[in-house]
Amino acid sequence: MADAGQAGFTLLEFLVAFAILAAFVSSMLMGVAVALRGDEQAAFLLLASAQAKSKLSATVAEPSLRPGVTTGRFANQLAWRATVRPHGLVELTPNRALKGYWVEISVSDPARHDRRSVAITGFEIRDEVRP
Repeated sequence: MADAGQAGFTLLEFLVAFAILAAFVSSMLMGVAVALRGDEQAAFLLLASAQAKSKLSATVAEPSLRPGVTTGRFANQLAWRATVRPHGLVELTPNRALKGYWVEISVSDPARHDRRSVAITGFEIRDEVRP
């Protein structure tokens, strides 16, 4: 018959096993938290880049591009900022020229404190006919 003192685990063995289990569980939870943050960031990038492309298309579709900065918000409360800068003029004839515009659209999430944002740029060339 075995001694009663040797029949089970000691308190020290139990504490070591519990510490190893706690370290494993905490590392797994940290991994899940990082994955959730990455998924949230990916969702923002997907949505913001689609909205930035849409705003860029709408901006360059305007009949006349005016240099300057305009801002606004989309229906989902993401903020947008459109910057239009003139970028050169090429005289073709005395009555006709090509004018370039640098257009930048940025979309940000003002509700977040880390101010994450997406920016896309484009270059638009306009034919200008003068009287």
